[in-house]
Parts: sequence; C-alpha cells; structure tokens
Amino acid sequence: MELVKMRRTARIYLFALCCGLLFTSCERDEIPISLAPQTLDTTSRSTQLLLGDDYTYRLYYNIELDSVVSSHKKRDWDLAFESAASGSRIKLNSSKYMNVYNTEETDFALVTEPGNDGPYYDEMGEFLEFTALSDAQSGKVYVIDRGIDSQGINYGLIKLKLLSFNDDEYTIAYQGFDGSEPVEMTVEREPGTNLTHFSFDDGQVSLEPFNGDWDLLFTQYTRFFDNYLGQDNIYYLVSGVLSNPNGVAVASPLEEGVDEVEELSEALSLTYSTAEEAIGWDWKEFDLNTGLYTVQPNLYVVRSLNGAYYRMQFTGFYAADGAKGAPVFESKMLQ
Repeated sequence: MELVKMRRTARIYLFALCCGLLFTSCERDEIPISLAPQTLDTTSRSTQLLLGDDYTYRLYYNIELDSVVSSHKKRDWDLAFESAASGSRIKLNSSKYMNVYNTEETDFALVTEPGNDGPYYDEMGEFLEFTALSDAQSGKVYVIDRGIDSQGINYGLIKLKLLSFNDDEYTIAYQGFDGSEPVEMTVEREPGTNLTHFSFDDGQVSLEPFNGDWDLLFTQYTRFFDNYLGQDNIYYLVSGVLSNPNGVAVASPLEEGVDEVEELSEALSLTYSTAEEAIGWDWKEFDLNTGLYTVQPNLYVVRSLNGAYYRMQFTGFYAADGAKGAPVFESKMLQ
C-alpha cells in the first residue's frame, strides 16, 4: 500500500509529551508467564497508570485483573516481527518516531544514502495492515531511520534486508553507513505472542507477554494527522491506548449517541471494532498555549479476551504531583 510521504515537521512539539514520573519496568530478559484465573471483579474501580518520564514505558494491562502484567522501556527495541507461523510482516517501533526509506537496490554496497523514496511510517489501522516494511519480502534494501532519543537526538540510519523467513524464524541482514561489515541475524518466532522484538543494539529481546494475558497497551506511538496543532499533514507522537489484536474489541458509545452504558444488555447492542486504535489518544486534548492536557468527553466498552464486557471512562491524565503521562480511568464489569 502506498503511504503518504511527509517531512518530519512536528519534531519541535515532541517534548510536550514528556512527564516526570517513573514506573518500575520488567527486566529486559524477563520471560512472559501465563496468569492464573481469578474471580472477576464486578465493582466500579478507579485506576491510575504511570508511563514515566518521556512516556518511557509500554504498559500491558489486563482489564479483568485491573493490573499491569508486564512493562518495558519503549526504546528497548527497533523492529517487531509477526510471531504467528504464517505471518511475515515487520513493524517499526513508532514509539521512537521511526520511519523507512525504500530503495530499488538489493546490494548493500550500492546504497550510500537514504534516497528520496520516503520517509514512510507505520499507519494505524487493523493490526499490521499498514506497515512501512510490508513489502520486505521483495529482497530490497531498506534504509531505517531509528528515530529519536528522549532529547530529540536521532539514533541514525541503518540498512536492512529480509533474507528469508519460515514458520520458525526470520533471517535478516543489516549494515550501518559507517563502513562496518554487514551483520546477518536470525530472529526466532516467539509462539504465544503477537510480536517478536528485535534491537539493532541487543539482538532479539523478549518483551511482549503472552497474547492471552493482556487486553490493552498503554504507550506512545506515531500517527498521521491531516491537521493537528495548527499544522497540516504531519506525523506526530501521541500517547494513548492500543487494543490486543488477539481478540479484544472496543465500542465507543458516544459515537453512537449513547450517553451511558450501565447494563450488559446495553453493551450488547453496540458496534465493536477490533482496530488497534479503537480507543487511541483523543480522549484527551493538548492546548499548545497553556501546555496542558484536558480530558475530553469519552466512554468506551471493552470486550476482553475472555468475553467479559467492561465500561471504561478516562477521568484524568496527571499524577498527584502534577506530572503528566499518568492516565486515570474508571472501569466496571457489566452484568
């Protein structure tokens, strides 16, 4: 799919997304574990999650347990490979504002600059439907922009080629622009997860919990806007909530003219979406003049992986000390 080419015109606004509160992460080599069944909580709950300074952490949340079951730093990886044996797509780490340039070359030695065919970004939609590396099976060399660090400094460029893949693994090759020799690496699929993660610095890293253990991912990511903060046609870093593509579905009652959902019968009449960004980012709004976020009218119903229905509504985005990046929401299982 052809993607819209855009220059990175929104970089000056990225630092509006920082917050000052830290969250304890899982160890990088932690292996996800399956959660033991527990009695479902049917009471109304208020929950606050802490994404940390610069939206540092990606938080995998189980709505039935009302708990973060796993977390890791957003800059712990560069690429994510589809874990399913039949999958072949590769995802960029959009939490770092990564993007891609296409080349028509198959030989690393012939690629000396990114070229003009780009940058391309992963697009939000159905899970892995729109990825900048969707055509990686072609054997062509891609130039990867590894995105930016917490200070807005670019990590640099690297050349990448997918050599082969099968039901068990992917084989890739990559090379810097510094004259270093190409590196060939095998990335083994991690059964039971949606994505298998890889870092150009650390190789394969186990980051995502089993796909049956979490419902929602609280994280920062890149998305395209026709117009945002006074600018047209930009890619911009936002913080929001993504759904587990393994089976979570979300309804937005307000979009259907429904003000309240208190009973299961009401939830069953709604229209549900399995799109990754069904909740997304726009339950809050950023004021460029004041530098503050305000929570907008919002109401969601989340159908969990186990088929339970939860009313969910965001009520805040700040911690008690005023640090942003600390979403507050109320949730209740509907009966």
